[in-house]
Amino acid sequence: MAWDMVTRVAPLSTAGFLGLSVLAGLSPVGAAWLTKLVLDGLTGPRPGTVWLAVALAGTGVAGMLLPQLIRYTEAELGRRCG
Repeated sequence: MAWDMVTRVAPLSTAGFLGLSVLAGLSPVGAAWLTKLVLDGLTGPRPGTVWLAVALAGTGVAGMLLPQLIRYTEAELGRRCG
């Protein structure tokens, strides 16, 4: 019942909230994986280590921004449905 109301009143906000929540959950896994690849690249010759480090930095920025975006989308959902 609540799911029907939320998807009917604010379908884009609901999809955004779900998508951002999934990304926030995957962010630490991606950061750990990229850290491993960067460290492997530092210990031996491996092309593309700089791009992996840039991707790792981007993952860190995303990890900081995603909770704020989730909070905003959650508040938007509350305004539209409440």
